[in-house]
Amino acid sequence: MLSDKDIELMQDWRSDILTKRKRDITVVYTEKEYDSVNGTLVGEVERERDVKAIVTELSTSSSGGSRTIEDGVYHDECDAKFDISLDLIDDIARDLDKVIHDGTKYKILGMDKKGIGRRNRYEIIGEAVV
Repeated sequence: MLSDKDIELMQDWRSDILTKRKRDITVVYTEKEYDSVNGTLVGEVERERDVKAIVTELSTSSSGGSRTIEDGVYHDECDAKFDISLDLIDDIARDLDKVIHDGTKYKILGMDKKGIGRRNRYEIIGEAVV
């Protein structure tokens, strides 16, 4: 059983453990602009933010990869997973649309908060966009 001290210690160690594993990515989000008088949507602007993340590119050819065949039909599940610290994107998380990594754009298929004992990151599943 984890104690509160264990959780605190894991949180303190997390940044040290991940330092050499982080890669540069860009998150793309839509910022909505509303009329200050009546609150109607005036427009949307696509914005980008550069952050560091743990990037896991999923193999498409090995078993357990991102593409499977079921009854002769190919299923694309995802091509990459991005783990981003909460504090880097918490203010824009609901508005995220895409992730750009190593010249490839990924459409976000899903996003969840993760962490042991305390939420500390977003896990984003992405599909490469051609």
